[in-house]
Amino acid sequence: MPLGDYDYNEAHRVVVCRRCQSCIVPGSTGQVRHMRAEPHRLQGDALKATAALLAGYDLRSAAELRRDKPAWDSACQPIAHLPVYSGFRCIDPSCNHLTRNLKKIREHIASAYKKKAIEYRTARLWEACTLQSYFSALNLVDYFIIIGAVAAASGSNNSSGSSGSSSSGNQVQPVVEEEPFTLTVAE
Repeated sequence: MPLGDYDYNEAHRVVVCRRCQSCIVPGSTGQVRHMRAEPHRLQGDALKATAALLAGYDLRSAAELRRDKPAWDSACQPIAHLPVYSGFRCIDPSCNHLTRNLKKIREHIASAYKKKAIEYRTARLWEACTLQSYFSALNLVDYFIIIGAVAAASGSNNSSGSSGSSSSGNQVQPVVEEEPFTLTVAE
């Protein structure tokens, strides 16, 4: 449901700011702070009206979103207007470690399982995946795996982090950079 610069996602119970490509932190303080800041700069009646409209939605708190984020195997569809990232996930079924950084997944494997990244040549220790996060603020970033228009690589990877080639051409190439790429999601 469009609300100017904002979309309410009923499935996740979040409000996504299209211009900022992030969910708005639930609660009147977070919402007002967001709407007063650049690029929105809302004031007066426009601020009050938008805040009242957003207050009418049943939103999940940041803690609830973190606790109940989609499981890695849940086939979560991309959330419109949030950035989509190439990333990595630890393949241990009991582990929820997700990262966009190849160095970080190697460090995780080394510390959590006492294995060296070189062992990846003989056994899969992590795999490429496609990630989103509800929030862009560093203290609230918590990735979850998505599927859909951009398929996650589930084939073999080499120790450099490249996902190999695919005849269908739909595999995500993992990147270490922190820049998102744009994904168009049909609404």
